[in-house]
Amino acid sequence: MNLKSIALFYSLILIPLVLLGILSAKGMNPMTFAVSLVGYAFIYHPSICGIKLLKIGKMGNKDFFKNFIPLWNKQFFKDLYFH
Repeated sequence: MNLKSIALFYSLILIPLVLLGILSAKGMNPMTFAVSLVGYAFIYHPSICGIKLLKIGKMGNKDFFKNFIPLWNKQFFKDLYFH
């Protein structure tokens, strides 16, 4: 992976969290914030990580659903965040 795709990956992971923080500071309903944060943690983030693992060839299509199992992709931590 080149530096450009690492920057894109981090942008895709961090920008939604920054937006949630900004909206929360501006008075977002706490229930909406909680639902959004759960959606980010259990749907968005695993999807982005799964797409990256598919792209770099560390995982097959049949294993994509395993990203939604909490902590399953910790075995690919180095590949996800440093390559």
